[in-house]
Amino acid sequence: MLKTFSTRILQHLISQNSWANAILQPFAGKSVQFIVGFISTSLVILENGSLAIAGETNISDATVTIPPSLLMRLIAKDNTATRQINIEGDTHSAAELAKVFANMRWDYEDDLSQLIGDIPANKI
Repeated sequence: MLKTFSTRILQHLISQNSWANAILQPFAGKSVQFIVGFISTSLVILENGSLAIAGETNISDATVTIPPSLLMRLIAKDNTATRQINIEGDTHSAAELAKVFANMRWDYEDDLSQLIGDIPANKI
């Protein structure tokens, strides 16, 4: 259930950032494993340039390891923090996926407007 929910969130974010499909489509079928401390998840790039959570038996083409101490710096867009991320395997697909995540924006106002209406969502 969590995998299905996570995949839907990823696909929703990609649909809000349609420019990302063109960047990711050449890497269709590739998968990238992200490791942050204890947490590990693998994403697979679909043929349409969207993303999904990979299955349990997936063998990743690339592995991105992010030390937990870097998380806050990455969220704050500290460019020097990105140099401390370790990428192994297919670095090109991992780098393009990282570029997509770095430039992706969530249109939360649109999502909120579907729940509470346009005016309240705009005020929030």
